[in-house]
Amino acid sequence: MTVRTLNDADDTASATASATDGETRQSTREELGRFADQGGFALTADANPWLEAAETLTGPEDARAASTVLAELRSRDTRAVGQAANAIAAKAGLDIPDTLGGLTTLLDLLQRVHATTTTLRTEAYEKDLAELAAATGTGTYRKETGAKLGWNRRRQLRGQARALAAPGTRPGRADLHAALVAAEAAHRDWSALAAGSSRPSVPVDGTLLTETANVVDSLADAVRSLARLLPERALDALPLAELAELVDRLAADEGTLYRLSALRQLRLELAEQGLTELLEELNERQADKDAALAAYDRHVAAKAALAGDRDRPRKRRSRLRLLLRPRSRWPRSRRLRRLRLRLS
Repeated sequence: MTVRTLNDADDTASATASATDGETRQSTREELGRFADQGGFALTADANPWLEAAETLTGPEDARAASTVLAELRSRDTRAVGQAANAIAAKAGLDIPDTLGGLTTLLDLLQRVHATTTTLRTEAYEKDLAELAAATGTGTYRKETGAKLGWNRRRQLRGQARALAAPGTRPGRADLHAALVAAEAAHRDWSALAAGSSRPSVPVDGTLLTETANVVDSLADAVRSLARLLPERALDALPLAELAELVDRLAADEGTLYRLSALRQLRLELAEQGLTELLEELNERQADKDAALAAYDRHVAAKAALAGDRDRPRKRRSRLRLLLRPRSRWPRSRRLRRLRLRLS
């Protein structure tokens, strides 16, 4: 029969704990190796623009969606679209920012002006549109806008408004009023962008305007999708040449895009093991796999040495307890028997 003492149980538990710690360290070491092997410590903001999306890219699906957006943006040729839209702006006499936001504003305004031509002649933009809109509007509209027109003046202005109807059309009073209100708003926005005193007009035919607007809208949608992953960049405010350059850089860095979420998860797991400071050090050194593993081994050895120094007083106390422990009851019982025999 094997007799196990309390000390034997402690030794077994210690051995089990040591084995578990060893397995944990080996697993952590392997994770650190995988992180370094995938270039986790070599990524930089300059060389890897996708690094900015480390906190917003949640998984492979996001990476695939971003890759699709990049392909669409490159197929649109941002530079060429910008040149075409800016040529239209120059013909119209408008001064807009050379950004995607500027193109969107331009095409929206031109479409609004073009829409009014289905109801109004272009000469309408030479008239007092606010007064014409008030005359054709309801009493509630005039009250809301603060317009004060007598009955005779309203009747006179309504006649002028009907004369401004587009050729071949006979819009009702409500339709005429709506067109005049839209024209007034377009005229106001046009004046804010006009380089000189030009009046609203569309310098290209409606088909070309619609095609250009559709391309810009598609471009804007793609850029908005990209902006969700890169929230620190105002992509629609970037000059078009810089936006095109960024798209090219992101496309060249697609390798980082696809492994970024896995690297982020690995880093979180390593940080949970108390390796935050070591990770920062390795990141500063842009360590490769061999350097990272060597640094981890040194980290573990230093930690074990520190733990050994802390355990030494405990070991001395344990030896002291053994020395002070009372002797076994078995020898004591023998002495009592001998004493009883002598007395008898």
